[in-house]
Amino acid sequence: MEVTYELTKADLVDSVKAHRNRSAFSRWFPRIFATIAFVAAGVGLLQMASDRTNQTFSNFAPIFVLAGLWAGIIWASPWLFAKRMFGPSLKGPRTIQVDAGGLHLGWSGGKSDFAWNNFGRYLEGKNHFLLYTSRASFTAVPKRAFGPQQLSEFRTILARNIQTP
Repeated sequence: MEVTYELTKADLVDSVKAHRNRSAFSRWFPRIFATIAFVAAGVGLLQMASDRTNQTFSNFAPIFVLAGLWAGIIWASPWLFAKRMFGPSLKGPRTIQVDAGGLHLGWSGGKSDFAWNNFGRYLEGKNHFLLYTSRASFTAVPKRAFGPQQLSEFRTILARNIQTP
């Protein structure tokens, strides 16, 4: 099977989000931490409304900063990571060829060949397949590159050749 596609920044943002949400812990820990930070910031705002002194603001300022930073980490990080990832090597058409021996990627700047045993796992997101060669390094393949029959065939090939933990 061979498909050709072109990655966009939106593809990379979606891929980073899917990677970030790959397990229950990585999905819920930031959300729980953000909820705690925002509740604490809300308590701080209520306290400041009832006691308008500089000392009250000084006491709660670190919580406001923490809530702002955590909001930035949760909502802005996928866009920042994608912007940094979208270099010249990811621009232009990419071809992926799948066979019994592995996966072969080609693009205007070169090619990579991976035997199936190089992939530790794969993740199927809403719009992409993420093929992991390590815990943090993955190749994103958008689902829009496949036709309906190719999509089910690709799923079968991945399930057969990549052992998921």
